[in-house]
Amino acid sequence: MRIAFVSTYDSSDINKWSGIAFHMYKALADAGVDLVPIFPLQFRTNLTQKLLRKIYSHLFGKKYSAAFETNVLRHCAKQIQRRLQESGPVDAIVVPGSLPIATTYLKCGIPVFVWGDGTFEDLLNWYDEFTNFCQRTIFFGQQSQKEQLTNTTRTIYCAPLFVQTAISRYDTDNERLAVIPFGANTVPNLSRDEISQFIRQRPHNRCRLLFIGLDWKRKQGDWAVATAEELTRRGLPIELTVVGARPTSPDPLPQFVKYHGFIDKSTESGKDELMQLLLNSHFLILPTKADTFGIVFCEASACGTPSLSTQIGGVSAAVADGQNGKLFPCQRSTFIEECSNYVMAMMQDQKKYEQLCLSSFDRYTTDLNWRASVTTLLNLIETHIANH
Repeated sequence: MRIAFVSTYDSSDINKWSGIAFHMYKALADAGVDLVPIFPLQFRTNLTQKLLRKIYSHLFGKKYSAAFETNVLRHCAKQIQRRLQESGPVDAIVVPGSLPIATTYLKCGIPVFVWGDGTFEDLLNWYDEFTNFCQRTIFFGQQSQKEQLTNTTRTIYCAPLFVQTAISRYDTDNERLAVIPFGANTVPNLSRDEISQFIRQRPHNRCRLLFIGLDWKRKQGDWAVATAEELTRRGLPIELTVVGARPTSPDPLPQFVKYHGFIDKSTESGKDELMQLLLNSHFLILPTKADTFGIVFCEASACGTPSLSTQIGGVSAAVADGQNGKLFPCQRSTFIEECSNYVMAMMQDQKKYEQLCLSSFDRYTTDLNWRASVTTLLNLIETHIANH
């Protein structure tokens, strides 16, 4: 099968879009697909749009983005068409779908499969980069989203929540939608028996919690600290390792908190360091208030480490209660109380804890890896081609 892989940014850069497009591309290549890379694309704005950005910012204190406007996205479509003519015939087009979508206005007669993590409606006023938009940007954002869903053969989301939005907000036919979870980007490549050994080596007389995130505020690192404090108050010795985000509180962190700093997963040493932290931790704790999925939950599962997070966004597609962790209400006092209860119960029942860890690894091997996800995608593409 020959597939054109289209994105507005450089998908060969592991640091773009949390490495999702990079690993998606690699998994397709590993599956034997003949890939035609069509990226990056140029966003061409006109003088009016450049002026509008300054006007909205300086006069109204609003964010303006030309990226969703019709002329900009039509220019992307022309670039794709030109490169398709140069590359020769392909069976399908796959688009890693971080908004805006490059193929929104593409008309080429080739089936297009967009694999994304949320509609414009879902992201609006949720993520920082989608807040405080001016009305013009909101209008074109909504319009381009509707056009993309209409023009795409199949739009695939990483979580069911976004399929529901595509149906209810944009009146999209369910037959044009699908759900495929993303996979773990960084894994230890260990067998189940080897993972089991790491699980058994975790100390029984204290609990190691691991917080990983670049945005302390959005990932609510202060909730993780508060939960660790509550567990300490209850008599459970705690070690909380913080990776990535620097705590924003002016108050000194408790002694049980170890600030590790940023780990560069694009390097072998960074990968090894992250895997060791996950393998040696009892739980990944990430009380996020906004996430469309969470690749790190897949990576924790690959290490046999259960995740503790919130019932928010698309997190439930990555963390299933009782399988690879537990989700709690996204309300501070409730989260701290219920999460602490859960950790205490698990640490007091070692057999039950080890079973949860092994089922976390099993969830990774069946659902939360790129090989399984790409296999599902290719089956969708092959079925469509066979029926048309």
